Amino acid sequence: MKAAWIHDHPFFIGNDNKVYSQSGVNHDALKRYLAYFDELVVTGRVRETKSTQGMACCSGENIEFCLNTEFTSIVQYYVQRGKLRNPIRKLINCVDCCFIMLPSLLGMIAIDECKKNNKPYIVQIIGCTWDTMWNYGTFGAKFLAPLLFFDMRSHVKQSGYVAYITDEFLQNRYPTLGKKGNGIANVILKSNNIDILTKRQKRIDEKTINEAILVGLIGSLDVSYKGHDIAIKAIADVAANYPNIELHFLGMGNAKRWEKFAQKFDVKSRVIFDGTLSSGDSVMEWFDNLDIYIQPSTSEGHGRSVVEAMSRACPTFASNVGGLADSLRHEYLFSPKEYLALSALIQKAISDKEFARGCAENNFEDSKKYDHKIIEEKRHQFFQMFIQDNNLR
Repeated sequence: MKAAWIHDHPFFIGNDNKVYSQSGVNHDALKRYLAYFDELVVTGRVRETKSTQGMACCSGENIEFCLNTEFTSIVQYYVQRGKLRNPIRKLINCVDCCFIMLPSLLGMIAIDECKKNNKPYIVQIIGCTWDTMWNYGTFGAKFLAPLLFFDMRSHVKQSGYVAYITDEFLQNRYPTLGKKGNGIANVILKSNNIDILTKRQKRIDEKTINEAILVGLIGSLDVSYKGHDIAIKAIADVAANYPNIELHFLGMGNAKRWEKFAQKFDVKSRVIFDGTLSSGDSVMEWFDNLDIYIQPSTSEGHGRSVVEAMSRACPTFASNVGGLADSLRHEYLFSPKEYLALSALIQKAISDKEFARGCAENNFEDSKKYDHKIIEEKRHQFFQMFIQDNNLR
């Protein structure tokens, strides 16, 4: 049996002819579908790159890539949809079923083609197109936001099987008349070890006012919706009372614009760019070396980095957008772009050890619902129902 995985995700071809990804998708994420099917055909966009260093390899046995070289813009989706439709139709005709990620323009075309050809498919909602487009920053994106929102909402509503990475948020934005799976997050956490919490409590208790206070944020430097600007403005406000504050950015991209932005607020020396780290233990160690993690995003599907920080008992604060509110308690959330509210939370965590300890303990406890065994069981039950309903075995 053969399945297709369809999304607008940008992939990169390395000099070794293997396929790579900057974030969100890797070989392990794609390999999970091979537990149910013999082969997986992956489609997405292709982007050029001079180097794949720091990227995740996606290639592997029984995973074939059929990448779309024609897709370049949203306008093309509405004006030249036939140019995109033909390769999707060919792909769908050679597989037994489809796993379609949304938001995704290729995904919505795939849904239309699956319906025309009576091909079984599952929609997996991994984000909100409204939040992404509205907060992208350009007039064109804001103009297209409502059009794409209602387009995606219509496609989801009429789909027979929909898996959501959130517990409530995306379900409310994009309801379905079909069968749904809730809380099937794209987060893989190892079972929590109580030593993690003990070490964090010790770090909080022994932290002195003279030591550097390390605050971190993960996100590509080439996008605006991760809130790098809000983080810098918040740190500039905190620095007035705590001049030993440091802001660490982890992620790929060009740092120059954020260096200039930090210079504007006189905190350039306090903003450190940590580059990239391979997923897994190295990122967990990075969290362990932080005092506070922040995610001031203006758009977020689920917020994997927040969940990972919580699993390390790291005091964590985030904007109340997307699925972030599903993970963090309300007292650790703030309205998007409200950098003074973020600054206040950071300063409270620095000055009030009881608050910081409580945040660490609550986060550690709440992250347990994302244990990989729990998530995989939810995914397994939903996929099995889909397979049995459609006689795919």
